[in-house]
Amino acid sequence: MKRIGLFVILILSAASALGQEIQPVQAHVLSATEIAFKPSLSEVLGVLARSGVSSASTNVLLAYDETGKVIAVKLDHTTGSKALDAAVLGWAAKIRLNPQQAGIGSLPISFDSR
Repeated sequence: MKRIGLFVILILSAASALGQEIQPVQAHVLSATEIAFKPSLSEVLGVLARSGVSSASTNVLLAYDETGKVIAVKLDHTTGSKALDAAVLGWAAKIRLNPQQAGIGSLPISFDSR
């Protein structure tokens, strides 16, 4: 919970610095219809294979602006591998959402290499 709170503070600080009105936000689970572009997972899957982790899951929190551009990403919890965490965050930063009201969304991710 602490990490999510710090993430929200970071987003609110960024909005304030940009002169935007600060609105309370709640993370919601992003639906497939909200996602305009999802990059290939090939790099993430390569890191998974090299990490020795057989399965992992996490939630990626994405802060986005009204154009759908992801402006910040954070993991709700670690996958257990720093390399895999970094790969997932890099992948998530490339996601593009359909234009909508700015906010924070959650994207659950699970991997199983068995």
